[in-house]
Formats: sequence, structure tokens, C-alpha cells
Amino acid sequence: MLPDGWQLTEDIDDFLARAGDFLQSRPALHNTPLTDIEKLRTRGADAHGAEATVFGLLESGGEVCAIFYRRPRGQLWITPLWETPDGTPVSMAASTSIVGGMIRVDPVYTPAHLRGRGYAGAVTAEVSRAALAAGATDVVLFTDPTNPTSNALYQRIGYVRVGDFTGYKFSYIAPEAG
Repeated sequence: MLPDGWQLTEDIDDFLARAGDFLQSRPALHNTPLTDIEKLRTRGADAHGAEATVFGLLESGGEVCAIFYRRPRGQLWITPLWETPDGTPVSMAASTSIVGGMIRVDPVYTPAHLRGRGYAGAVTAEVSRAALAAGATDVVLFTDPTNPTSNALYQRIGYVRVGDFTGYKFSYIAPEAG
């Protein structure tokens, strides 16, 4: 059950009509939902199968102050792998589409036995450069605040810390018909 005040809908257009200004008010902070919701909007309701995405919003004083959404399945869109000159894949990074003028780099991965060789830095810098060349005004990424190695790397290639986030998982139980 959700705390009082949360309003739920499966209608993405209704949700965006009510919560769009809130999300666009701070696009760097809301980049993940902006990106995910735009994918859902452009790909249609069947993008994640038969089960619908549930959107929630909380209003205070007549204005949206918080949102959430629950997707039935996650999807991952990966760009080509970073390879050594002999064609061995050593690292990868992906990015989202432009939403709110921004592209989010997500995920970045290098197998443990290949770390510390500059591969992640090179692939992240290249994906970031490509995002700007594609027209993004900003490129953002999320990091694990307890990983000083990746955080130092991202700062070296030009990223600036914006803020901290906490993720929550909610479950939704549809009311019984009748």
C-alpha cells in the first residue's frame, strides 16, 4: 500500500500532463525517469509486454512534488563494445536517447580482470563525446558513491558531482474487481 496522497495511473499521457513540468523543472536530477518515460511514450504500451507500467505522483499544494513508476520488465540498450586493436572486447558503455537536452551514460562495465588499464575511462570519454556531438547539451551518469576509483575517473574526464540519490522499490497490488 502507498501512503495517502499518491495518485496512480497507467495512462502515460495523463501522467505526463500532470507531472511533466515537475520532471522538466530539474532535468539533471530527473534524467532517469525522463529517459525511461520517453522510451515508453514513443514505443507504446506494448514496449514491455502485456503488463502495463504504473505511474504514481504525489501533489502538495496543488503541485507535483514526487513521482514514481514501475515497469514490468527492464530493457538494456547497449552500444558496441570497446575493443583492443586485435578485436578483443575489454569494456563497454551505453547511453540513452536525448531527453530534456541530456543523454545519460548507463551502464559502464569492464570485467574485473581487465580493470585498471584505462579501458573504462576511454569508453566513457568516447560515449560522452559522441553524446555531445549528437546534440546533447549535458551528459550525465550515476555512480556508486562508495567506489572512489570510478568517481575519480569520472571527475578526471570532466564529470561534476550533482547530488546523491536513494532508490526504492515499490510493489503494486491492483485492487480486486467487484
